[in-house]
Amino acid sequence: GVLNAENLRNCTDGRFSGATRGAAIGHVSPEAASGGNIALIREGDIIIFRKQTTAQSGDLVVAMVDDHEATVKLFSKTRKGITLIPFNKAFEPLFFDKASAHRVQILGRVIENRQRF
Repeated sequence: GVLNAENLRNCTDGRFSGATRGAAIGHVSPEAASGGNIALIREGDIIIFRKQTTAQSGDLVVAMVDDHEATVKLFSKTRKGITLIPFNKAFEPLFFDKASAHRVQILGRVIENRQRF
């Protein structure tokens, strides 16, 4: 489809406060981008994600946890709940059972990385 301001937001692997609304541009956190697919994102890069409130297992998503912290993680959904998986092995996956899954709001699915030179 056509990419436009109505269906896209800019974001990075940084963390944002709950006050961040609409389009957001931030700084890629190098420790969060260590390893896996997200390692292709370097400090200072901008990622673009499609605004959507749902995700499928295997999607790289921008998710808001507890209405105050946005992060980029690999999304996994099972019968027991959902897991937000970091690519840096120094960080633990964030698991939310069915009773606590309401704490996670999917903001969108990552569709592009724009690197800075």
